[in-house]
Amino acid sequence: MLRLFLSLLSIVTLATAQGATETPAFDAAAAEHLLNRAGFGAGPEEIAEAVTRGRAATVERLLDVPYGARNAPRFERRPIPPRTSRKAVTDTRPSLTKEEADKVVQKSNNDAEAADLKQLHDFRSWWVERMIRSEAPLREKVTLFWAGHFTSSQRDVRNSLHMVMQNEFLRDEALGSFRTLLHGIAKDPAMLRYLDNNRNRKGKPNENFAREVMELFSLGEGNYGENDVKEAARAFTGWNFRDDRFVLDAANHDFGEKTLFGRTGRFGGENVIDLLLEHPASTRFVAGRLLGFFVHHAPPTEMVDRYADLLRKHDWNIAPVLRALFNDPDFYRPEFVGSRILGPIEFGVASARRMPGDLKAPGWLLAFAADGMGQSLLAPPNVRGWEGGDAWMTSSSLLARGNLALAMCDGFDARSASTLGLGGSADATNRIVAALRAGGAKEWRPEIPVGRWIRDAGLKDPEDVVDALCDRFLGVRVSEASRDTLLAYAFDVLPPDWDAPKMTKDADRRLARLLHLVLSLPEAQLG
Repeated sequence: MLRLFLSLLSIVTLATAQGATETPAFDAAAAEHLLNRAGFGAGPEEIAEAVTRGRAATVERLLDVPYGARNAPRFERRPIPPRTSRKAVTDTRPSLTKEEADKVVQKSNNDAEAADLKQLHDFRSWWVERMIRSEAPLREKVTLFWAGHFTSSQRDVRNSLHMVMQNEFLRDEALGSFRTLLHGIAKDPAMLRYLDNNRNRKGKPNENFAREVMELFSLGEGNYGENDVKEAARAFTGWNFRDDRFVLDAANHDFGEKTLFGRTGRFGGENVIDLLLEHPASTRFVAGRLLGFFVHHAPPTEMVDRYADLLRKHDWNIAPVLRALFNDPDFYRPEFVGSRILGPIEFGVASARRMPGDLKAPGWLLAFAADGMGQSLLAPPNVRGWEGGDAWMTSSSLLARGNLALAMCDGFDARSASTLGLGGSADATNRIVAALRAGGAKEWRPEIPVGRWIRDAGLKDPEDVVDALCDRFLGVRVSEASRDTLLAYAFDVLPPDWDAPKMTKDADRRLARLLHLVLSLPEAQLG
């Protein structure tokens, strides 16, 4: 089944590429490609507005929408109660017995962990909601990119406040300077904890952060030596945090001379970051990562070299590089259009953004469901982040995508959430149900007016209905094979009088199932 799906996926990609011209005008197809890559997809109305506005003006709007979009307020973050110990409890309450103290410790720590987990899930839901509704989708898309580039995970950090702070830093600087990003992430409490630099001391250097800042953040493999890692680790000794702020622990910092990349000096951590930014491999590495995310998983060498030069020319500023990219005819080349497999978050958010009107699935549903597809926000699987590409297409993740599509189209209650396996595990499914009940509801039913929307458009023939659903909900052109599958279903389930008033409820249900089928196609996984 999976092999067949991947085969269809490759056919869809090829068919999509063959349908474009070498240097397309900024028509609906080009506008949709831009909005897919520079955001999370768009409905026909946004695409039409972009075409009317023109490419350059659309790109400027994507780059210039203010951070504080009116429908996306900042998250109200909360400090997390510290974990305690028996000694801390008995120091303040010496009359307690050992058993009584242990009970106090257990309750206190359980409460702290529950508050920590709640804030993590609240923030993830807030972030996905922002992706769905924000007027600044490019900033959220780039924030998602940086979250996969500068990887940290709550599983190791165990402090949701620090994870929230890191995400807010990445969002604030998303379109700013990579120089600022690299210097800032090196002093970020979540990162210092995640890569063990809080245990990096003079005389006993820990190399984890020094290695990853070179291999994963700035240079890539093969562009540094083991001695460079060892010397950089010395430069980062004493880099730690206290409470929620970076501190330099001078007593544990090595102030001696170090030699990196053939240069010797009394380098500290900031000096090492500057050396990495000056390294000739750095701009090429970062340009390759950007193009791998926004253009193609294997961007052409010439294109990487060109954008590496552009990064250097603009002193590491990201916005002018993306401006050039989204206006570049190469960005719209046939082999790039519709060639990218969407990550679980992108798949869910794109489907939600394309829903008509303001009737979209809630952020918490998409955040929890993505866990079961391999993309837990703020908890990537390892230091390399999410692998992406074909790795997203497993038998279990495809089933989970189909189940999410069904829930978005048809809704769910506690029983059906468990049956569908939303979230991928019993624990994650329970969180979805808990989120549902926290809102005072026994079920979530979408108010997607599929039937009404189709009727208001004056569509009656099943072929027109299928084409309208594909045009709205797919980011690429549907293949003939997929269209035939949809038509066979539509002609089978839509009776001649499906739009009659007496058929409204039944027709809405049937059309919701047809939309579920659309969102389960290979084309729905591409953007």
